[in-house]
Amino acid sequence: MHDVTEEGLHVDIYRDDEKYATEFIVGPMPANTALDHAEDHLARNGLVETLNR
Repeated sequence: MHDVTEEGLHVDIYRDDEKYATEFIVGPMPANTALDHAEDHLARNGLVETLNR
């Protein structure tokens, strides 16, 4: 886990149970704003529907 107010927002990508890559989304910001950015990012990339199934 990390603190988005210090480290920003990113997505860790795993393959075969190992970290494959990290995609940085946006720099440090308040937690509530980061949650909005995370939801928008997931929706834009079609991941919200996948997670809601």
